[in-house]
Amino acid sequence: LERLQNLVWLNDPDEDRLDALARALANRVDKYFPDGTPAVKITLPTPVPDDAIRGLWRRELMAWLDECLANIAKHSGASHVRLTIEVDGAEVGIEVHDDGIGIVPGKVREGSRGLANLRSRIADLGGRVEIHSELGRGTRVSARIPRRSMG
Repeated sequence: LERLQNLVWLNDPDEDRLDALARALANRVDKYFPDGTPAVKITLPTPVPDDAIRGLWRRELMAWLDECLANIAKHSGASHVRLTIEVDGAEVGIEVHDDGIGIVPGKVREGSRGLANLRSRIADLGGRVEIHSELGRGTRVSARIPRRSMG
């Protein structure tokens, strides 16, 4: 049922708006942390602009966030996560920051495409990704995407 609901949402043209996407991204954390652990703080712009967005844009951002949250759930051991969405005149910024163990050198599986996928999904939208990690101090993944690429 969850997969069907997700499929319907991903293909609903009424959801092709930035404000709907911001709410959906924020609600996505429940899928990965249903018991409230780690604690998640979500910051959205107020108000979220009602810009039209392409379905591809929406699907790629949801897949990007899924990858970030799955990595936190599987690998980080985090007790706190921050999801921040900001919109300025030229860009949409999304940042996922956890206080977990960080990316341990040599622990990333050989052949793993997770970090490369994070970069390529956002690059496909004309944006860029930065990944900062410090052992014992967590990981911050941020994406910046031009608003002009949305519609």
